[in-house]
Amino acid sequence: MHKHVPLTLGLLAALLQVPVLATEPSPAQLLIEQGRFWQQRDKPERAREVWQKLLELDAQSPEALYGLGSLELAAKRPAGAQRYLVQL
Repeated sequence: MHKHVPLTLGLLAALLQVPVLATEPSPAQLLIEQGRFWQQRDKPERAREVWQKLLELDAQSPEALYGLGSLELAAKRPAGAQRYLVQL
């Protein structure tokens, strides 16, 4: 009878474990990360492409509007930045 105790305990432990589900980021979250990545690396055209893709997913995305507004300010185009600020 004692021979089966480790096996029984092992099976019980396996049954009691709750599987950990890995949650994958949404497409929007991935684009936000990419947009930030390119902006931090001073690649405005790449960042702009990503922010535009995010706006295709969500036309009112605050992250995309903010990112595009920031790019406009960095390019010394305050009128463009103002346009995004109004949308934001």
